[in-house]
Amino acid sequence: MNPAEAFARHALGAGLAAMPPDAVTAAKTFILDTFGVGVAGAKAPHAADVLRAARGWGVAATRDGAHTWASGARLPAVQAAFVNAFQIHCQEYDCVHEPAVVHPLATILAALTAEAERSGPVSGADFIPALAAAVDVATGLGVAVKTPIRFFRPATAGIFGATLGIARLRRLPLQTTLDAMGYALAFASGTMQAHVEGKPALPIQIANAARGALMAIDTAVAGLPGPNDVI
Repeated sequence: MNPAEAFARHALGAGLAAMPPDAVTAAKTFILDTFGVGVAGAKAPHAADVLRAARGWGVAATRDGAHTWASGARLPAVQAAFVNAFQIHCQEYDCVHEPAVVHPLATILAALTAEAERSGPVSGADFIPALAAAVDVATGLGVAVKTPIRFFRPATAGIFGATLGIARLRRLPLQTTLDAMGYALAFASGTMQAHVEGKPALPIQIANAARGALMAIDTAVAGLPGPNDVI
């Protein structure tokens, strides 16, 4: 089986009933923790600049919008995901899967909450397994890598997890989900240069991954066939 298809089937088939109680509790804990650091991040250096930039990229349509955390600004969902992801990671207090070297919820929760707001309502029974499956994918990709870090893994792995989490929320068909993964690959980016120079581009790369996940879904749903050999 194509590895991309294996990941997609795993995410699309995720359900709350199959999750151990400890996993459900952990998901709720990390969701709450991530909201906390994301709200705190609204007052961090450069957060106001990021929000100002995102406001300049357009206004939310009547039905297609989501809110930025703490400020309450209503933006197109892709821009809200961008801002919220930046706020989550900009102080590096967000959760990390150390063996994977991935901060999974910065990308995933920002993307999934923006999607839930624009296309909801979404139940907790759908949201939690979608998030858990997305974390499985992002951290699984990180753990699988055996070479030294050359790219910023929270963004390059996170975009695939977030894309599949959204696909699960929307209950997309398998082929549309695979097309979305192809566009996640097209949108994937993230270098280590910000580490070298100490610049605030790290949370921007995570923000871009959250936005890219929604864009990948939208592109696939619009009917564009995506690349197949993604992983």
